[in-house]
Amino acid sequence: MPHSEHTQANADKPQTRLSTSRRGFLQLSLTSSIGLSLASGLVPALVPVKAEASESSSTEKLEYRFLTPSSAEFLAALFPVVLAKTSLNQDENNALLMALDKMIFHFNAFNQKQMQQLFDVMAYAPVRFVAGAPWANWPEASHEDIESFLVGWRDSRFELKRMGYLSVCKLINLCWYARKESFAQTGYPGPPVKIPTSVSNSL
Repeated sequence: MPHSEHTQANADKPQTRLSTSRRGFLQLSLTSSIGLSLASGLVPALVPVKAEASESSSTEKLEYRFLTPSSAEFLAALFPVVLAKTSLNQDENNALLMALDKMIFHFNAFNQKQMQQLFDVMAYAPVRFVAGAPWANWPEASHEDIESFLVGWRDSRFELKRMGYLSVCKLINLCWYARKESFAQTGYPGPPVKIPTSVSNSL
């Protein structure tokens, strides 16, 4: 799971002139946070028609309670990179999407709003491109482009991007490894099976 944990690689990188001043760093962080927040708010106004999944996508056939076809395409495009897999078969892909949908649906209102803002940004090419994501539609984005996007957000100087990276990657990993089919990959035997005790033996 190359994207399930933080790395400390950027700790040894030389600091640029932009980060030599604490005030400058805080100003840049604030500017980035405001910029991404404004971008997510502007997406509905910039796009009069709600972003839809590509016509060839099978994710739109699923019935979601929180996700939309476009947000499902975004998440599905990340699965092979986050989980370090060449690809997922359709059943695995759909099961993971439904698990994510169920989990986010039960988030509190604040966390749901944060996730929706992220999905809004990632649904609109010009905005996501400025945020460091691929311009191409998510199903057409290459493995390398998605990897570069994730690494960029993981190692970003901006907390908002790092938090977005952690949120998405942790959710994907949690839902994937909670599946019974994934237990064998981690050596987890599964939850303990409770053996009923007869009434006579318990007295």
